[in-house]
Amino acid sequence: MVDIDTHPSGNWLTSVVSCAILLKWCMRTGCTTCGSLEYRSAVVRGALKAIGEDTTQYLEGRGRKLLRPTYRDLPLELRTRVMKETAIALRDIEQGGIFWDGISFLLVELDNHYTPSLDEQSLDDILKGTAVGETLASMRNYEAQLVSKNKQRRETELQNKLLKKEKRKANLLIHRAAPKKTSEQRIKEGGEVIHVFLRSVTNASPEDILVTIKNSKDPHVLDKLPKNLIPTNFNQGVISVDTRKYIVKLIDKRRGRWANLRRQLSQGLPK
Repeated sequence: MVDIDTHPSGNWLTSVVSCAILLKWCMRTGCTTCGSLEYRSAVVRGALKAIGEDTTQYLEGRGRKLLRPTYRDLPLELRTRVMKETAIALRDIEQGGIFWDGISFLLVELDNHYTPSLDEQSLDDILKGTAVGETLASMRNYEAQLVSKNKQRRETELQNKLLKKEKRKANLLIHRAAPKKTSEQRIKEGGEVIHVFLRSVTNASPEDILVTIKNSKDPHVLDKLPKNLIPTNFNQGVISVDTRKYIVKLIDKRRGRWANLRRQLSQGLPK
């Protein structure tokens, strides 16, 4: 742990923030890597010293455990006193300058956790009329705007989600109410590539189907051809050797009607 000397201004908190900047301690609010523990504990120790509390128990080497107290490590009554002392030290910083990162960090912690008794000054009372108090008001205003924007965004997203759900429901009802189309009707009326392909082979001769397969650039063309259209009786004399070789290779190890077609096309092919 670092022993922090008193700043020329006489403000112990200014000394802590100056040391944090010099040693490049993390002062990011909500840091999930280190929790800004070095800076937070230094502020607590500084406040403890300022109110006359013993801090030797937080030195290094006690039972091989490095104690770095944060506000939550203190008893409630002591925690309130330490937070009040921190707020008073903040009040006495007239110009933040390079200290604003450290000051903003502490304002967030105090605003979230400082709960004085009814007969004690609130955080607003302590910081009233100071530059730090104005910063706290600005931070609260920004936070309120952010919360409002997030709430509006969530409400808009929920509304859009409900509208999409209603639209899908309406389309589903329309689809269910529409008369069912036969596969022949879908092939005849469809505009997709598969529909165009099926229209080209539906009434074609076996020889033309084989030529269509050869001319297709689709490596999955065989998967799109209905089983009842797989050529089984054709004139090999009008099918070129290249076409036969290509289709035999494309059929590969398929079974059933495709295997029968492969055997027919392979007859007479040079090895």
